[in-house]
Amino acid sequence: MDTRSGFEFNPIVTAVDSVNSKSSCSSCIRIKINSDSSTKKQKVVIGSNGLISVYTDTIEKEKVVTLISQIVKKILEFETMTLKYAPQYLVNFNLIKEGETEQKVDWEIEEAIDEYFYPFIKQVQDLTLFKVTSQVQYLSRLEVEPKPIENGFSLQTSSLPNFINSAEWNFASTEPTTPSIQMILFIPKGESRPLYLITPKGKKSSTNSFLLPQWGGIVVHNPVVEESKKLEFDSEIILTKHQLKPVFEIFVTQLRRLLGIKNISANDIKIENLDIVLESSDTNSGINFWEHRLLETKYTVINTMDSISTLSSLREGKNTKSDENLVCSVMASSKSSYAFFHPTMVGMLYFPTEHKYAMYLPYFLPILVPVITTAAKLFKEYKASRMAQKLKKE
Repeated sequence: MDTRSGFEFNPIVTAVDSVNSKSSCSSCIRIKINSDSSTKKQKVVIGSNGLISVYTDTIEKEKVVTLISQIVKKILEFETMTLKYAPQYLVNFNLIKEGETEQKVDWEIEEAIDEYFYPFIKQVQDLTLFKVTSQVQYLSRLEVEPKPIENGFSLQTSSLPNFINSAEWNFASTEPTTPSIQMILFIPKGESRPLYLITPKGKKSSTNSFLLPQWGGIVVHNPVVEESKKLEFDSEIILTKHQLKPVFEIFVTQLRRLLGIKNISANDIKIENLDIVLESSDTNSGINFWEHRLLETKYTVINTMDSISTLSSLREGKNTKSDENLVCSVMASSKSSYAFFHPTMVGMLYFPTEHKYAMYLPYFLPILVPVITTAAKLFKEYKASRMAQKLKKE
């Protein structure tokens, strides 16, 4: 896991007896201990709903909790090189059609968002909010020229950084203060279809898509047009909700990677002399219990680190619940940024003397020119009159 400023993520597991405890927490990690003296090797089954079942030959809860803390740390480790946390993101779905004299293209975007995208953002709305917009752009062109291959055209991954034509493709945000995530469905022109993305190994991309870190994702789609409509200028290609399903599966996967949600496998949490079984998740929302907890932990840690880095000090926090920790860290990050950018703190930084000259000189210079010219003329007349008086006296 990446760390900054000497910080290292070390979770503390607090064990609570759920039988005798009166409190309940739907987002808590639950531990079930199955003690059997005949057990030869300890086994841990990690459920997708947050239940960890431990099969052990010991009844010492302290040892079990220590073991669980090691597992939880491995599960909740995260990378920091993803989108910076924001209380709200703007997700913009773009349908970009290349070419000038092709069929018109439309998509059932509202139905597709409701069916395939909202279940995901609903699961993470307690961590961050998403505002969704969409647009269709025509008459677009690529910055790179596809190369012909057998049965189609190709683009190498080395040319993908230049895929986005920022000069012509409009990605202007309706909310400049909100971080935006661009999701692009690109339809190549007829003479460049089918267009395939080629991996560094020389093979076609299985998803025909790629990700731009901290920016968004792109999916190249080759629509199948009926032969009778290929020569009709007025024919229209409509991408239905069902046709957009595989596209949105890729979009959700790309959004997960942008947010820093990793696919957790049993290989990631190996512990010596311990059998670990990770139950598969059957959720249709695109995120399970552990992935949600991973994202919550990441946001809590990063926001706290940002607050400490900005203010250089942070009052020792109280022992609160995980959801309260997230709220406190978000508030701390927001308050520290507000203090840092307060006009009384950095007024001279944002309004230096040179900036004031540049701002006000265009207003006063037209006035100063005739004033200076008149003053110079009066000075010359005064000097001439003094010289004339001096000559008369002589």
